[in-house]
Amino acid sequence: MTPIHLFRLRLAPARLALAVTLIAGNAAVALGQSVASESTTTTVAAVTPDLSSLRPGDVLRLRIWREPDLSGDFPVDETGRAVLPRLGTMVVIGIPAEQLKQQLTDGYRQYLNNPSIEVTPLRRIAILGAVRNPGIYPIDPSITLGEAPNVAGGTAPDSKRNMIELRRDGGTREVDLRRHPALARLPLASGDQVYIPERSWLSKNATWVVSTAIGVAGTTALLLTR
Repeated sequence: MTPIHLFRLRLAPARLALAVTLIAGNAAVALGQSVASESTTTTVAAVTPDLSSLRPGDVLRLRIWREPDLSGDFPVDETGRAVLPRLGTMVVIGIPAEQLKQQLTDGYRQYLNNPSIEVTPLRRIAILGAVRNPGIYPIDPSITLGEAPNVAGGTAPDSKRNMIELRRDGGTREVDLRRHPALARLPLASGDQVYIPERSWLSKNATWVVSTAIGVAGTTALLLTR
């Protein structure tokens, strides 16, 4: 009896089924390990940035009641100055929002009776990665880390669910919002980069990987029984 015939006798149908199951199972385990590895997160310190004043690159939003011509969004240049209607060029960085509001109110009293002024500092934030509209956005101070992707149109279909990377001051902090939901409320600071990572190729092609593994195992078993 040839070695091939001996091999066919030993490889009974039950053992073939077991072999197919083991191959498919190994593919599923590998896939699970890949997905699990994507959920790994580092410890993030809840550092509160300084939100009390504007920085170069930010935008000063000025709203004056019943004065649309004097209201608007005014960028802060690299020297910390903004050009405001009637008041001209002013240094606006390093001044707490309430103090800046008082200075502007005093300035506009020269032209208006009892001006009602609202001042909102808009932070310059880069939102990148797997989002629908990546780019640089001036955001309201109320926008938190967990809300940042919505500013860029929401996450893309191939994004890692619940994962966000916060890049600040040369460091990167990976945040798993599913494990640490409280970190979604972290405030953002000017110059922050919010990066949404993409899922791995194996994770994005999970169904194809498992079905291919099963197909290959089945074909191999069929050839061995001939």
